[in-house]
Amino acid sequence: MPDNVENNIIKVLKGLPLDSEESEICDFTLEEQNSALESQGVAPTIDPNFTPILGETVTYIVACVLINDQNEVLMMQEAKQSCAGKWYLPAGRMEKGENIIKAAAREVLEETGLNIKCTTLLMVECAKGSWIRFVLTGYVMGGVLKTPAQADKESLQAKWILNLDELSLRAKDITHLIERARAYADAKRRKDQTWHQDMLPVSRPHSKILLRTVIVIKKRATNRVHVLLSERNAWHLPVCEINPTKSLHNTLRKFMVELFGAEVGQHRPHGILSVEHDPSDTTDGVCLTILVAFRAPLEEVPIIGKCVWHETSKELGDQLLVRVAARNSTRSISKAYADAKRRKDQTWHQDMLPVSRPHSKILLRTVIVIKKRATNRVHVLLSERNAWHLPVCEINPTKSLHNTLRKFMVELFGAEVGQHRPHGILSVEHDPSDTTDGVCLTILVAFRAPLEEVPIIGKCVWHETSKELGDQLLVRVAARNSTFPVHVIC
Repeated sequence: MPDNVENNIIKVLKGLPLDSEESEICDFTLEEQNSALESQGVAPTIDPNFTPILGETVTYIVACVLINDQNEVLMMQEAKQSCAGKWYLPAGRMEKGENIIKAAAREVLEETGLNIKCTTLLMVECAKGSWIRFVLTGYVMGGVLKTPAQADKESLQAKWILNLDELSLRAKDITHLIERARAYADAKRRKDQTWHQDMLPVSRPHSKILLRTVIVIKKRATNRVHVLLSERNAWHLPVCEINPTKSLHNTLRKFMVELFGAEVGQHRPHGILSVEHDPSDTTDGVCLTILVAFRAPLEEVPIIGKCVWHETSKELGDQLLVRVAARNSTRSISKAYADAKRRKDQTWHQDMLPVSRPHSKILLRTVIVIKKRATNRVHVLLSERNAWHLPVCEINPTKSLHNTLRKFMVELFGAEVGQHRPHGILSVEHDPSDTTDGVCLTILVAFRAPLEEVPIIGKCVWHETSKELGDQLLVRVAARNSTFPVHVIC
Protein backbone atom coordinates (compact mmCIF):
# COMPACT_ATOMS: atom_id res chain seq x y z
CA MET A 1 0.00 0.00 0.00
CA PRO A 2 1.52 3.40 -0.99
CA ASP A 3 3.32 5.39 1.68
CA ASN A 4 1.30 8.48 0.79
CA VAL A 5 -1.76 6.99 2.53
CA GLU A 6 -0.41 7.73 6.00
CA ASN A 7 1.09 10.99 4.77
CA ASN A 8 -2.37 12.10 3.66
CA ILE A 9 -3.88 11.20 7.04
CA ILE A 10 -1.14 13.17 8.81
CA LYS A 11 -1.86 16.12 6.50
CA VAL A 12 -5.57 16.26 7.34
CA LEU A 13 -4.78 15.92 11.05
CA LYS A 14 -2.70 19.08 10.63
CA GLY A 15 -5.48 20.77 8.65
CA LEU A 16 -3.45 20.73 5.42
CA PRO A 17 -4.93 20.27 1.92
CA LEU A 18 -4.60 17.05 -0.06
CA ASP A 19 -3.37 17.77 -3.57
CA SER A 20 -2.61 14.29 -4.92
CA GLU A 21 -4.54 12.80 -7.84
CA GLU A 22 -6.40 10.31 -5.64
CA SER A 23 -7.86 13.17 -3.60
CA GLU A 24 -10.05 13.95 -6.63
CA ILE A 25 -11.89 10.62 -6.41
CA CYS A 26 -15.48 10.62 -5.12
CA ASP A 27 -16.91 7.29 -3.91
CA PHE A 28 -20.58 8.25 -3.58
CA THR A 29 -21.67 10.92 -6.05
CA LEU A 30 -25.14 12.46 -6.22
CA GLU A 31 -25.81 10.26 -9.24
CA GLU A 32 -24.93 7.15 -7.22
CA GLN A 33 -27.01 8.40 -4.29
CA ASN A 34 -29.99 8.77 -6.65
CA SER A 35 -29.44 5.22 -7.91
CA ALA A 36 -29.42 3.95 -4.32
CA LEU A 37 -32.75 5.67 -3.69
CA GLU A 38 -34.28 4.26 -6.87
CA SER A 39 -33.22 0.75 -5.86
CA GLN A 40 -35.27 1.27 -2.69
CA GLY A 41 -38.30 2.44 -4.69
CA VAL A 42 -37.78 6.09 -3.74
CA ALA A 43 -37.87 8.75 -6.44
CA PRO A 44 -34.77 11.01 -6.21
CA THR A 45 -35.32 14.76 -6.12
CA ILE A 46 -31.82 16.15 -6.58
CA ASP A 47 -30.15 16.94 -9.90
CA PRO A 48 -27.12 14.61 -10.17
CA ASN A 49 -25.26 17.37 -12.00
CA PHE A 50 -25.74 19.89 -9.20
CA THR A 51 -23.00 22.54 -9.31
CA PRO A 52 -22.27 24.83 -6.36
CA ILE A 53 -22.45 28.47 -7.48
CA LEU A 54 -22.09 31.04 -4.71
CA GLY A 55 -25.14 33.29 -4.43
CA GLU A 56 -27.19 31.07 -6.73
CA THR A 57 -27.18 27.41 -5.67
CA VAL A 58 -25.15 27.65 -2.46
CA THR A 59 -24.84 30.09 0.44
CA TYR A 60 -21.70 30.27 2.54
CA ILE A 61 -21.90 32.36 5.72
CA VAL A 62 -18.97 33.53 7.82
CA ALA A 63 -19.30 34.53 11.48
CA CYS A 64 -16.47 35.78 13.67
CA VAL A 65 -16.50 35.39 17.47
CA LEU A 66 -13.86 37.61 19.05
CA ILE A 67 -13.21 37.39 22.80
CA ASN A 68 -11.02 39.95 24.60
CA ASP A 69 -8.97 39.58 27.80
CA GLN A 70 -12.02 40.56 29.89
CA ASN A 71 -14.01 37.66 28.35
CA GLU A 72 -16.17 40.17 26.46
CA VAL A 73 -17.45 39.33 22.98
CA LEU A 74 -17.45 41.76 20.06
CA MET A 75 -21.04 42.49 18.98
CA MET A 76 -22.53 44.78 16.33
CA GLN A 77 -25.90 46.52 16.11
CA GLU A 78 -27.79 45.86 12.90
CA ALA A 79 -28.64 48.68 10.48
CA LYS A 80 -30.59 46.58 7.96
CA GLN A 81 -34.30 47.38 7.88
CA SER A 82 -35.37 43.82 8.57
CA CYS A 83 -33.49 43.68 11.89
CA ALA A 84 -32.53 47.30 12.68
CA GLY A 85 -31.42 47.90 16.26
CA LYS A 86 -30.90 44.22 17.07
CA TRP A 87 -27.49 42.89 18.06
CA TYR A 88 -25.53 40.07 16.46
CA LEU A 89 -22.06 38.77 15.82
CA PRO A 90 -20.12 40.25 12.90
CA ALA A 91 -21.32 37.90 10.17
CA GLY A 92 -22.55 37.79 6.61
CA ARG A 93 -22.54 36.06 3.26
CA MET A 94 -19.34 35.33 1.44
CA GLU A 95 -18.95 37.18 -1.82
CA LYS A 96 -18.01 35.74 -5.20
CA GLY A 97 -14.26 35.12 -5.52
CA GLU A 98 -13.69 35.52 -1.77
CA ASN A 99 -12.13 32.93 0.50
CA ILE A 100 -13.42 32.14 3.99
CA ILE A 101 -10.70 33.99 5.93
CA LYS A 102 -10.89 37.18 3.86
CA ALA A 103 -14.69 37.15 4.07
CA ALA A 104 -14.60 36.95 7.88
CA ALA A 105 -12.07 39.79 8.16
CA ARG A 106 -14.10 41.94 5.75
CA GLU A 107 -17.33 41.44 7.69
CA VAL A 108 -15.65 42.39 10.98
CA LEU A 109 -14.09 45.53 9.48
CA GLU A 110 -17.33 46.66 7.81
CA GLU A 111 -19.53 46.04 10.83
CA THR A 112 -17.24 46.94 13.75
CA GLY A 113 -14.45 49.14 12.34
CA LEU A 114 -11.74 46.76 13.61
CA ASN A 115 -8.99 45.01 11.68
CA ILE A 116 -8.53 41.43 12.78
CA LYS A 117 -6.38 38.38 12.15
CA CYS A 118 -8.25 35.10 12.05
CA THR A 119 -6.46 32.37 13.98
CA THR A 120 -8.67 29.30 13.80
CA LEU A 121 -11.90 27.76 12.63
CA LEU A 122 -14.15 27.03 15.62
CA MET A 123 -17.19 25.36 14.13
CA VAL A 124 -18.95 24.44 10.91
CA GLU A 125 -22.74 24.61 10.80
CA CYS A 126 -24.61 22.96 7.97
CA ALA A 127 -28.38 23.54 7.90
CA LYS A 128 -28.37 21.67 4.60
CA GLY A 129 -25.65 20.91 2.09
CA SER A 130 -26.18 24.15 0.21
CA TRP A 131 -26.11 26.39 3.36
CA ILE A 132 -22.92 26.30 5.40
CA ARG A 133 -21.77 28.70 8.13
CA PHE A 134 -18.06 28.85 8.96
CA VAL A 135 -17.39 30.18 12.47
CA LEU A 136 -13.94 31.62 13.14
CA THR A 137 -12.13 33.44 15.91
CA GLY A 138 -9.01 35.58 16.07
CA TYR A 139 -7.68 38.80 17.57
CA VAL A 140 -7.83 42.54 16.91
CA MET A 141 -4.83 44.09 15.15
CA GLY A 142 -6.06 47.67 14.80
CA GLY A 143 -8.87 49.92 13.68
CA VAL A 144 -11.34 51.99 15.68
CA LEU A 145 -14.46 50.55 17.29
CA LYS A 146 -17.51 51.87 15.44
CA THR A 147 -19.67 54.36 17.39
CA PRO A 148 -23.18 55.63 16.54
CA ALA A 149 -21.50 58.64 14.89
CA GLN A 150 -19.98 56.26 12.28
CA ALA A 151 -23.26 54.40 11.63
CA ASP A 152 -23.71 53.28 8.02
CA LYS A 153 -25.61 50.67 6.00
CA GLU A 154 -23.46 47.88 7.49
CA SER A 155 -24.15 48.56 11.18
CA LEU A 156 -25.17 51.21 13.69
CA GLN A 157 -22.35 50.61 16.17
CA ALA A 158 -20.20 47.92 17.78
CA LYS A 159 -19.46 47.09 21.41
CA TRP A 160 -17.57 44.65 23.59
CA ILE A 161 -20.22 42.88 25.70
CA LEU A 162 -19.82 40.63 28.74
CA ASN A 163 -23.48 39.81 29.41
CA LEU A 164 -25.64 39.05 26.37
CA ASP A 165 -28.78 39.49 28.46
CA GLU A 166 -28.16 43.23 28.24
CA LEU A 167 -28.86 43.14 24.49
CA SER A 168 -31.86 42.51 22.26
CA LEU A 169 -30.44 39.86 19.94
CA ARG A 170 -31.37 39.48 16.28
CA ALA A 171 -31.49 35.73 16.88
CA LYS A 172 -30.30 33.37 19.61
CA ASP A 173 -28.58 31.01 17.19
CA ILE A 174 -25.26 32.65 18.14
CA THR A 175 -25.28 31.96 21.88
CA HIS A 176 -23.71 28.50 21.53
CA LEU A 177 -21.06 29.97 19.21
CA ILE A 178 -20.09 32.51 21.86
CA GLU A 179 -20.01 29.80 24.55
CA ARG A 180 -17.73 27.74 22.33
CA ALA A 181 -15.39 30.68 21.65
CA ARG A 182 -15.16 31.56 25.34
CA ALA A 183 -14.39 27.95 26.23
CA TYR A 184 -11.71 27.87 23.52
CA ALA A 185 -10.17 31.14 24.72
CA ASP A 186 -10.11 29.80 28.28
CA ALA A 187 -8.50 26.56 27.12
CA LYS A 188 -5.82 28.55 25.28
CA ARG A 189 -5.07 30.55 28.44
CA ARG A 190 -4.81 27.35 30.47
CA LYS A 191 -2.75 25.68 27.71
CA ASP A 192 -5.23 22.80 27.66
CA GLN A 193 -3.73 20.22 25.30
CA THR A 194 -7.03 18.37 24.88
CA TRP A 195 -8.35 21.16 22.62
CA HIS A 196 -7.64 21.32 18.89
CA GLN A 197 -4.73 23.39 17.63
CA ASP A 198 -5.32 26.54 15.62
CA MET A 199 -6.42 25.61 12.11
CA LEU A 200 -7.79 27.77 9.32
CA PRO A 201 -9.51 26.74 6.08
CA VAL A 202 -6.86 25.95 3.47
CA SER A 203 -6.62 26.81 -0.20
CA ARG A 204 -7.68 23.93 -2.44
CA PRO A 205 -10.29 24.33 -5.22
CA HIS A 206 -13.21 21.91 -5.52
CA SER A 207 -16.01 21.83 -8.07
CA LYS A 208 -18.37 19.92 -5.75
CA ILE A 209 -19.40 20.01 -2.07
CA LEU A 210 -17.58 17.01 -0.63
CA LEU A 211 -17.30 15.13 2.66
CA ARG A 212 -14.02 13.29 3.20
CA THR A 213 -14.00 10.76 6.04
CA VAL A 214 -11.28 9.55 8.39
CA ILE A 215 -13.01 6.47 9.84
CA VAL A 216 -11.05 4.82 12.65
CA ILE A 217 -11.44 1.56 14.57
CA LYS A 218 -9.34 -0.64 16.87
CA LYS A 219 -8.63 -4.30 16.20
CA ARG A 220 -9.27 -6.38 19.30
CA ALA A 221 -6.64 -9.02 18.53
CA THR A 222 -3.75 -6.54 18.24
CA ASN A 223 -5.13 -3.41 19.93
CA ARG A 224 -3.90 -1.46 16.88
CA VAL A 225 -5.71 1.39 15.17
CA HIS A 226 -7.01 0.94 11.63
CA VAL A 227 -8.32 3.52 9.15
CA LEU A 228 -10.78 2.80 6.35
CA LEU A 229 -9.44 3.23 2.82
CA SER A 230 -11.32 3.07 -0.44
CA GLU A 231 -9.74 1.07 -3.26
CA ARG A 232 -11.71 2.79 -6.03
CA ASN A 233 -9.11 3.63 -8.73
CA ALA A 234 -6.43 4.32 -6.09
CA TRP A 235 -6.10 4.01 -2.32
CA HIS A 236 -7.64 7.06 -0.61
CA LEU A 237 -9.78 8.20 2.29
CA PRO A 238 -13.47 7.61 1.42
CA VAL A 239 -15.25 10.67 -0.01
CA CYS A 240 -18.89 11.36 -0.81
CA GLU A 241 -20.74 14.28 -2.38
CA ILE A 242 -22.91 16.18 0.10
CA ASN A 243 -26.59 16.27 -0.84
CA PRO A 244 -27.44 20.00 -1.13
CA THR A 245 -30.97 19.41 0.15
CA LYS A 246 -29.96 17.40 3.24
CA SER A 247 -27.91 18.04 6.35
CA LEU A 248 -24.29 16.99 6.58
CA HIS A 249 -25.23 14.37 9.19
CA ASN A 250 -27.86 12.91 6.85
CA THR A 251 -25.27 12.61 4.08
CA LEU A 252 -22.78 10.98 6.45
CA ARG A 253 -25.35 8.48 7.72
CA LYS A 254 -26.25 7.37 4.18
CA PHE A 255 -22.59 7.12 3.21
CA MET A 256 -21.90 4.90 6.24
CA VAL A 257 -24.76 2.62 5.19
CA GLU A 258 -23.28 2.50 1.67
CA LEU A 259 -19.92 1.43 3.14
CA PHE A 260 -21.03 -0.88 5.96
CA GLY A 261 -24.64 -1.85 5.23
CA ALA A 262 -27.95 -1.05 6.90
CA GLU A 263 -26.79 -2.67 10.15
CA VAL A 264 -23.76 -0.38 10.44
CA GLY A 265 -22.35 -0.54 13.96
CA GLN A 266 -22.44 2.22 16.53
CA HIS A 267 -20.15 5.07 15.54
CA ARG A 268 -19.68 8.73 16.30
CA PRO A 269 -18.74 11.72 14.13
CA HIS A 270 -16.19 13.61 16.24
CA GLY A 271 -15.86 16.79 14.22
CA ILE A 272 -14.04 18.59 11.45
CA LEU A 273 -10.35 17.99 10.82
CA SER A 274 -9.89 20.27 7.81
CA VAL A 275 -11.73 22.54 5.38
CA GLU A 276 -10.55 23.01 1.79
CA HIS A 277 -11.88 25.87 -0.33
CA ASP A 278 -10.46 28.11 -3.04
CA PRO A 279 -12.62 30.25 -5.33
CA SER A 280 -9.66 31.48 -7.38
CA ASP A 281 -10.41 29.30 -10.39
CA THR A 282 -14.14 30.20 -10.34
CA THR A 283 -15.16 27.00 -8.51
CA ASP A 284 -17.37 27.35 -5.43
CA GLY A 285 -17.08 23.85 -4.03
CA VAL A 286 -15.70 22.90 -0.62
CA CYS A 287 -14.34 19.75 1.01
CA LEU A 288 -14.88 19.03 4.72
CA THR A 289 -12.79 16.27 6.31
CA ILE A 290 -14.52 14.64 9.27
CA LEU A 291 -13.28 12.22 11.94
CA VAL A 292 -15.55 9.23 12.63
CA ALA A 293 -14.86 6.51 15.21
CA PHE A 294 -16.43 3.08 15.72
CA ARG A 295 -17.04 1.86 19.25
CA ALA A 296 -17.10 -1.83 18.33
CA PRO A 297 -13.81 -3.59 17.43
CA LEU A 298 -12.81 -4.20 13.81
CA GLU A 299 -13.73 -7.89 14.05
CA GLU A 300 -17.40 -6.94 14.52
CA VAL A 301 -17.72 -4.38 11.68
CA PRO A 302 -18.14 -5.95 8.23
CA ILE A 303 -17.49 -3.86 5.11
CA ILE A 304 -19.75 -4.13 2.06
CA GLY A 305 -18.24 -1.30 0.00
CA LYS A 306 -14.98 -1.53 -1.96
CA CYS A 307 -12.84 -0.61 1.03
CA VAL A 308 -10.25 -2.14 3.33
CA TRP A 309 -9.04 -1.48 6.88
CA HIS A 310 -5.48 -0.13 6.86
CA GLU A 311 -3.41 -0.73 10.00
CA THR A 312 -1.69 2.54 10.85
CA SER A 313 1.75 2.97 12.31
CA LYS A 314 1.71 3.06 16.11
CA GLU A 315 2.63 6.75 16.10
CA LEU A 316 -0.23 7.72 13.79
CA GLY A 317 -2.62 5.42 15.66
CA ASP A 318 -1.78 7.14 18.92
CA GLN A 319 -2.44 10.55 17.33
CA LEU A 320 -5.84 9.37 16.13
CA LEU A 321 -6.73 7.92 19.53
CA VAL A 322 -5.93 11.26 21.17
CA ARG A 323 -8.33 12.98 18.76
CA VAL A 324 -11.05 10.42 19.44
CA ALA A 325 -10.63 10.51 23.22
CA ALA A 326 -10.54 14.29 23.65
CA ARG A 327 -13.94 15.90 23.27
CA ASN A 328 -12.62 19.20 21.87
CA SER A 329 -9.79 17.90 19.69
CA THR A 330 -11.70 18.66 16.48
CA ARG A 331 -13.80 21.60 15.30
CA SER A 332 -17.38 20.83 16.12
CA ILE A 333 -20.25 20.32 13.73
CA SER A 334 -23.44 21.85 15.06
CA LYS A 335 -25.78 19.01 16.10
CA ALA A 336 -27.52 20.31 19.20
CA TYR A 337 -30.83 18.59 18.43
CA ALA A 338 -29.24 15.14 18.17
CA ASP A 339 -27.47 15.68 21.49
CA ALA A 340 -30.73 16.78 23.14
CA LYS A 341 -32.50 13.65 21.84
CA ARG A 342 -29.83 11.43 23.36
CA ARG A 343 -30.10 13.24 26.70
CA LYS A 344 -33.92 13.08 26.53
CA ASP A 345 -33.96 16.84 27.10
CA GLN A 346 -37.62 17.74 27.63
CA THR A 347 -36.99 21.45 26.98
CA TRP A 348 -36.56 20.71 23.26
CA HIS A 349 -39.44 20.50 20.81
CA GLN A 350 -40.97 17.15 19.97
CA ASP A 351 -40.51 15.67 16.50
CA MET A 352 -42.78 17.46 14.04
CA LEU A 353 -43.09 17.21 10.28
CA PRO A 354 -44.90 19.56 7.86
CA VAL A 355 -48.57 18.55 7.62
CA SER A 356 -50.77 18.22 4.55
CA ARG A 357 -53.01 21.26 4.06
CA PRO A 358 -53.21 23.15 0.75
CA HIS A 359 -52.80 26.92 0.68
CA SER A 360 -52.99 29.27 -2.29
CA LYS A 361 -50.92 31.95 -0.54
CA ILE A 362 -47.79 32.15 1.63
CA LEU A 363 -49.23 32.81 5.08
CA LEU A 364 -48.02 33.53 8.59
CA ARG A 365 -50.36 32.44 11.38
CA THR A 366 -49.58 33.86 14.83
CA VAL A 367 -50.04 32.48 18.32
CA ILE A 368 -49.51 35.67 20.33
CA VAL A 369 -49.43 35.07 24.07
CA ILE A 370 -49.37 37.36 27.09
CA LYS A 371 -49.97 37.14 30.84
CA LYS A 372 -52.51 39.24 32.70
CA ARG A 373 -50.96 40.79 35.79
CA ALA A 374 -54.20 40.83 37.81
CA THR A 375 -54.89 37.10 37.44
CA ASN A 376 -51.51 35.70 36.33
CA ARG A 377 -53.39 33.82 33.60
CA VAL A 378 -52.25 33.35 30.01
CA HIS A 379 -54.19 35.03 27.20
CA VAL A 380 -53.99 34.45 23.44
CA LEU A 381 -54.85 37.04 20.79
CA LEU A 382 -57.85 36.21 18.58
CA SER A 383 -59.09 38.07 15.51
CA GLU A 384 -62.84 38.63 15.23
CA ARG A 385 -62.83 39.16 11.44
CA ASN A 386 -65.75 37.02 10.13
CA ALA A 387 -65.12 34.36 12.80
CA TRP A 388 -62.84 33.95 15.84
CA HIS A 389 -59.42 32.73 14.73
CA LEU A 390 -55.69 33.11 15.29
CA PRO A 391 -54.47 36.25 13.45
CA VAL A 392 -53.05 35.51 10.00
CA CYS A 393 -51.20 37.68 7.49
CA GLU A 394 -49.82 37.14 4.01
CA ILE A 395 -46.03 37.07 3.84
CA ASN A 396 -44.52 39.74 1.61
CA PRO A 397 -42.49 37.77 -0.99
CA THR A 398 -39.92 40.58 -1.26
CA LYS A 399 -39.30 40.84 2.50
CA SER A 400 -38.11 38.56 5.26
CA LEU A 401 -40.54 36.69 7.50
CA HIS A 402 -39.43 38.84 10.42
CA ASN A 403 -40.14 42.01 8.47
CA THR A 404 -43.65 40.75 7.69
CA LEU A 405 -44.23 39.84 11.34
CA ARG A 406 -43.04 43.21 12.58
CA LYS A 407 -45.42 45.08 10.25
CA PHE A 408 -48.29 42.80 11.22
CA MET A 409 -47.64 43.47 14.91
CA VAL A 410 -47.76 47.22 14.21
CA GLU A 411 -51.05 46.68 12.38
CA LEU A 412 -52.47 44.89 15.43
CA PHE A 413 -50.96 46.93 18.26
CA GLY A 414 -49.84 50.25 16.76
CA ALA A 415 -46.44 51.81 16.16
CA GLU A 416 -45.63 51.68 19.88
CA VAL A 417 -46.11 47.92 20.04
CA GLY A 418 -44.58 46.62 23.28
CA GLN A 419 -41.49 44.45 23.53
CA HIS A 420 -42.19 40.99 22.21
CA ARG A 421 -40.25 38.03 20.91
CA PRO A 422 -40.91 35.55 18.09
CA HIS A 423 -40.03 32.19 19.66
CA GLY A 424 -40.13 30.00 16.57
CA ILE A 425 -42.27 27.80 14.36
CA LEU A 426 -45.04 25.64 15.81
CA SER A 427 -46.31 24.08 12.59
CA VAL A 428 -45.93 24.08 8.81
CA GLU A 429 -48.86 23.35 6.46
CA HIS A 430 -48.28 22.57 2.78
CA ASP A 431 -49.90 20.35 0.17
CA PRO A 432 -49.31 20.75 -3.58
CA SER A 433 -51.82 18.01 -4.44
CA ASP A 434 -54.42 20.46 -5.76
CA THR A 435 -51.78 22.38 -7.77
CA THR A 436 -51.44 25.12 -5.15
CA ASP A 437 -47.94 25.99 -4.01
CA GLY A 438 -48.68 28.07 -0.94
CA VAL A 439 -47.61 27.35 2.62
CA CYS A 440 -48.73 28.41 6.10
CA LEU A 441 -46.23 28.85 8.95
CA THR A 442 -47.56 29.13 12.50
CA ILE A 443 -45.26 31.13 14.77
CA LEU A 444 -45.26 31.59 18.55
CA VAL A 445 -44.87 35.20 19.73
CA ALA A 446 -44.76 36.28 23.39
CA PHE A 447 -45.09 39.71 24.99
CA ARG A 448 -42.84 40.58 27.91
CA ALA A 449 -45.15 43.28 29.27
CA PRO A 450 -48.41 42.30 31.00
CA LEU A 451 -51.76 42.44 29.19
CA GLU A 452 -52.74 45.62 31.01
CA GLU A 453 -49.90 47.52 29.26
CA VAL A 454 -50.52 46.32 25.68
CA PRO A 455 -53.39 48.11 23.89
CA ILE A 456 -54.93 46.57 20.77
CA ILE A 457 -55.85 48.74 17.77
CA GLY A 458 -56.86 45.96 15.36
CA LYS A 459 -60.14 44.05 15.46
CA CYS A 460 -58.90 41.53 17.99
CA VAL A 461 -59.46 40.47 21.58
CA TRP A 462 -57.44 38.74 24.29
CA HIS A 463 -58.83 35.28 25.04
CA GLU A 464 -58.09 33.81 28.47
CA THR A 465 -56.96 30.22 27.99
CA SER A 466 -57.64 27.28 30.26
CA LYS A 467 -54.97 26.80 32.91
CA GLU A 468 -53.79 23.57 31.23
CA LEU A 469 -53.34 25.22 27.82
CA GLY A 470 -51.79 28.28 29.44
CA ASP A 471 -49.21 26.10 31.20
CA GLN A 472 -48.36 24.39 27.90
CA LEU A 473 -47.83 27.75 26.23
CA LEU A 474 -45.65 29.00 29.08
CA VAL A 475 -43.44 25.91 28.73
CA ARG A 476 -42.94 26.72 25.04
CA VAL A 477 -42.14 30.35 25.82
CA ALA A 478 -39.74 29.55 28.67
CA ALA A 479 -37.72 26.82 26.93
CA ARG A 480 -35.34 28.19 24.33
CA ASN A 481 -35.54 25.13 22.05
CA SER A 482 -39.23 24.24 22.40
CA THR A 483 -40.05 25.54 18.91
CA PHE A 484 -38.38 25.21 15.51
CA PRO A 485 -36.10 28.21 14.95
CA VAL A 486 -36.62 30.77 12.20
CA HIS A 487 -33.21 31.55 10.74
CA VAL A 488 -32.70 35.21 9.89
CA ILE A 489 -30.61 36.04 6.83
CA CYS A 490 -30.69 39.79 6.44
